[in-house]
Amino acid sequence: MKKITTHAQSLLKTCYAVYRLCDQFVKHEGWIQASINRTKH
Repeated sequence: MKKITTHAQSLLKTCYAVYRLCDQFVKHEGWIQASINRTKH
């Protein structure tokens, strides 16, 4: 049982790491988009 719990925890950590990475990327993309919009005007 403990093995399954450990696996679930590591899976959760991986998912969270991916989520954090995506979140940073989205923010970065938004920054790029804002810069492009500013250049157009």
